Order: sequence, then structure tokens, then C-alpha cells
Amino acid sequence: NTDDALQNAADALLTALEFYFEKRITVPDPTGHKRGEHPVNLPALISAKVALHNEMVRSKKRRVDLARELHLVPSGVDRLLDIRHATKLSTIEQALVVFGKRLLLTVA
Repeated sequence: NTDDALQNAADALLTALEFYFEKRITVPDPTGHKRGEHPVNLPALISAKVALHNEMVRSKKRRVDLARELHLVPSGVDRLLDIRHATKLSTIEQALVVFGKRLLLTVA
């Protein structure tokens, strides 16, 4: 059924995101969907982690450097960038400030 297919697609998307994170490759922006297609929406927390990951890749900042700037141990940054870890959104927001970015949420 459609619900099962969407759940499977969401799981596959998370696995693909983990590949991008492990390889330190920028995650592409989402594309629009066509008529008849069902979009797979990411939770706000994962979207924020993708934004942080992309900023780190673009700036070539190392995890240890971000940890130092945020006064965290390196494993704390590892958790920030683990899409399956329940990080506080405010912590990711603080990390994005290091890159001169703000986290904005939109409710639609």
C-alpha cells in the first residue's frame, strides 16, 4: 500500500543521506515532484542536519575544528551529524551560526 511504500522510501532516503555524510559529499537540494508522485518529506531535525553537513563540506571545516568552536568533544559533533541521533534542534542552530547561517522553520 502507499503508506508502506512511503515508509520504505523514507528509510531508503535516510540510508542515502548517510552515504553522503560518510563520504563528505554535499547533499543535493530536493527536487519538486510531478503529478502522481508522492513526496518523501524529511523531519525538520534531519533537514537541519543536512544543512549543517552541507555547510561543513562547502567550507571544508573539519569536525574537530567545529568541536573546538562549539566547545564540544569531537564525539559531540559526530552526534550532531548522525542523522539517526536525536540531537536538540537548538544545538544544530548554534552550530550553523559558526558558518554565518540561521536556521529558519517554515510551517506550510
